[in-house]
Amino acid sequence: MNLKDRVDPSRAAVIVVDVQNDFCHPEGSWGRSGKNMDFINEMIPALQKFVTAARRQNVPIIFIQTTHSDADSTSAWLSRKSQSSGDPNQTCVEGTWGCGFYGVLPEEGDLVVRKHRYSAFVGTNLAQILNALGRDSILATGVATNVCVESTVRDGLNRDFHILLVSDCTATTSDAAQKSTEENIRNAFGWVDSSKVVCSIWDSLTVVK
Repeated sequence: MNLKDRVDPSRAAVIVVDVQNDFCHPEGSWGRSGKNMDFINEMIPALQKFVTAARRQNVPIIFIQTTHSDADSTSAWLSRKSQSSGDPNQTCVEGTWGCGFYGVLPEEGDLVVRKHRYSAFVGTNLAQILNALGRDSILATGVATNVCVESTVRDGLNRDFHILLVSDCTATTSDAAQKSTEENIRNAFGWVDSSKVVCSIWDSLTVVK
């Protein structure tokens, strides 16, 4: 499948992964822990423009929202980062401000899928939603590129969805980690290109209303 087919508005869906206060806002749990938030906040305007362009093309927007509670926090999950500093388990706690969306918000007609693990396919109905919408191509955006976005992309391919990582609409806390994930995806899991390229293809289409 070439790039034009991969971003075809009749077969693509935009997945917005974890663009939430705790991961993106300077006062969220990541910001308070001292993580470099610059790359994430520099990415948000491009994501806003891309989501707006996708809506104009009637491409479905699916927001992925991480939530955590006692009901889904196993021993293995809670101890996953025991060798790193800080408390990883106070992020996106269900019902808190930190769990809320940041910068780009769901609108009428958009879908929200709540997840409790890194991949948006684990324990969710995301695959069923995509199949019901007749969508076999994922345009992946959001944070963090090297964790939840990459986990989702890998699982998406394993479920036979075509993958495009929208490079300037994804971000993480270091440029090295961003580039490493882009290389991983490009080499094994899908395609990588910018929102400008995707929007240029969309702009060239004759949309029949």
